[in-house]
Amino acid sequence: MLTFTVPESLRGLFLRSDRILYKALFAATSGAVKDLFVDPKHLIPPARGPPLSSALLPEE
Repeated sequence: MLTFTVPESLRGLFLRSDRILYKALFAATSGAVKDLFVDPKHLIPPARGPPLSSALLPEE
């Protein structure tokens, strides 16, 4: 889950023009999140070695 907040100094403006500003905020944040997931350097690399469940099983 991601949380994006509005700085306290802008909250009054957001209360007066909520539709326009929240639309812009959601457009900007969704664009930022999409950019992060497109770039592989921001993704968590896969785990190395066997999965934990296979490491716990007795050897045959």
